[in-house]
Amino acid sequence: MLVRVEAALGARFRGQVGVDEIWRETLLRTWRVRESLDWSGLPAFRRQLLAIAEEVIKEQLEDGEGGRVTPMPRRSSGSVHAGPIAFTSPARASADREEAFAMRYALDRLSPEFRYVVWLSEFEELSPQTIAERLELDLPEVQDRLRRGTIAFRHKLRTVRQEKAAEPTEETWF
Repeated sequence: MLVRVEAALGARFRGQVGVDEIWRETLLRTWRVRESLDWSGLPAFRRQLLAIAEEVIKEQLEDGEGGRVTPMPRRSSGSVHAGPIAFTSPARASADREEAFAMRYALDRLSPEFRYVVWLSEFEELSPQTIAERLELDLPEVQDRLRRGTIAFRHKLRTVRQEKAAEPTEETWF
């Protein structure tokens, strides 16, 4: 999700608006409207999260501030309690950021013929048929690129993770 939020910011605004701030505000807003969400499955939930994130990004860019996100006003207290808020620790946020970096790094190292097809499938969650229509390619060609691109992406991602795991940590020095 962080990769999608960063992509939505685009290169021009990445340095102005913090991805972590956008994501944090997205989660807060999602929690506040939880009773109205479509819980029919993970794809539907992800679409809703991304729509909320895009709304937060749009507001930030319209404000022209960049940086801090202005929290959304709280709703009235007449709603039903849906359970505790999941706690996101700094360690978890850091791990999510590292995973997003690894995914972005691996994706950027794919050949151009695979990169966009993998992006559309893995991050935009489009079907091969929809990808074929969008790229004006035959379905078998898209399926082949998707199969080979996904294998290459997973291999590169595994390599990045292994390299990260092999890096010395502060604990190594003691």
